[in-house]
Amino acid sequence: ECMQRVLRRLGHTNAENVVQLKGRVAAEINTADELLTTELIFNGVFNDLNPAQSAALLSCLVFSEKGAEGSDEGLPDHLATPLRQMQAAALRVA
Repeated sequence: ECMQRVLRRLGHTNAENVVQLKGRVAAEINTADELLTTELIFNGVFNDLNPAQSAALLSCLVFSEKGAEGSDEGLPDHLATPLRQMQAAALRVA
């Protein structure tokens, strides 16, 4: 029930629990956090990024066993801004 509420709140399903476009997109993502990645796509975060920036942002979403949390200290602004957008989307998903 909690997951259904989250999916409805994010627009992945409707009030009748029918999967919507966002839900179908999320279902196709299998190498990263599907809800967060879908939110980034639908919020247009990647629209103004060049390929290198997109790759850098997507690399944050791929599981790494090292587990060391990174920091955005020292990141150039063209990378720090998308990272902050991703962090804001992660808070909405959580």
